[in-house]
Amino acid sequence: MAFSELQIREALRALDLDPATVLDQLPDRETTEDEAANIRHAALVGLLYRALATELREAVSGAEQLEQFMDRYLAVSPQNIDVAGEDHAAQALFDAGWLDDRVAALAAAEHHPPGPWTVSTLHSAISHAAEATKVLLEIDQGRRSDIQTGDLEEIQIETIHDRLVRCAADVEQVRQGVTTRPLFEPDQ
Repeated sequence: MAFSELQIREALRALDLDPATVLDQLPDRETTEDEAANIRHAALVGLLYRALATELREAVSGAEQLEQFMDRYLAVSPQNIDVAGEDHAAQALFDAGWLDDRVAALAAAEHHPPGPWTVSTLHSAISHAAEATKVLLEIDQGRRSDIQTGDLEEIQIETIHDRLVRCAADVEQVRQGVTTRPLFEPDQ
């Protein structure tokens, strides 16, 4: 399903969303005309996606009772509502990467008050778990595609193990109430 830039701009206009919101923030770098159009298209779709994701979150979480919440959630859940042409594996992989990026934005945007542990420890744990999830989904997608991964899969398993060990260490820091380390420490 590919929407044209014109269709995306019309949808944005109908929702009173200004494309300049994202287009003015794109880095100015040398690229081909085709790739510039692809980047612009991705930025516009991203703006629409974020607006619709916010609307979806509010529509589901705005329920006043648990039963209402569950009814709303089930009405949009990919597990319960099938949409022709949707690639669950590819979308799950994309969403895992998106979650990791969202957590990094959250960590960068918030002021963290001093204490026995800081919110950044939680963000670090979430980020490590999201990275591990993303790599697991990459392995799953490779197996679904019958791609022979061999050594790559072994490296990916090590990455997953490393991220989950780091996640567990972060969770233990929170549990013990000790001071945090930086959100993204370099690989050793």
